[in-house]
Amino acid sequence: RNDKLFKQWGFRKFEDYCRDEIRIKPRTASKLTASYYFLKKEEPAVLRRDGVEKPIPDVQVVDLLRRMHAKEELPEKEYRKIKEMAFDDVPVANLKREIKQHKPVEPPTRAKLIVQLLNQANKLADALAEATGIPHRIVDRALSLVTDLRALVEN
Repeated sequence: RNDKLFKQWGFRKFEDYCRDEIRIKPRTASKLTASYYFLKKEEPAVLRRDGVEKPIPDVQVVDLLRRMHAKEELPEKEYRKIKEMAFDDVPVANLKREIKQHKPVEPPTRAKLIVQLLNQANKLADALAEATGIPHRIVDRALSLVTDLRALVEN
C-alpha cells in the first residue's frame, strides 16, 4: 500500500485495487495491512511461518492484538501473556475471554447508570404492583421513582 504498487498495476487508488482486483472491501484491506505492519514491527518471526509446521495466527486475533497494543488497554505483563497466546494459535473466543479477565472495568457513565437504575425501578414497580398485600402508598412511591428517573434520562 505505502509503496503504491497498485499504481503500477493500473489502479488510481488502493481502494480501487482492493475492490476491482482482489475483491475485498477497503476496510478489510486496511485491517489486513495494519495487521501486517503490526506483525512486521512487533513479531516479524510470525511472518516467516509456513503455516504448516507452525500455524499463522488468525487475522482476527492479530487485529485484536494490534488494537489492544495501540490503546494500551492492559498492563505489560498481561499483554505479553495474551500476545503469546495469540501466536500459539489459541482460538479467538479463548483469547477474548482472557482479555476480558484482565481488562480494567470502567464505571458506567452517569447517563448509562441512570438508564440501568430506571430499568431496575420499572421492574420493582411492576413487581410491587403485581404482589398481593403491598400497600398502595409503597407502589406509588416506586412509580414516583420511575417518573423521576425517566425525567433524568430525558434531560
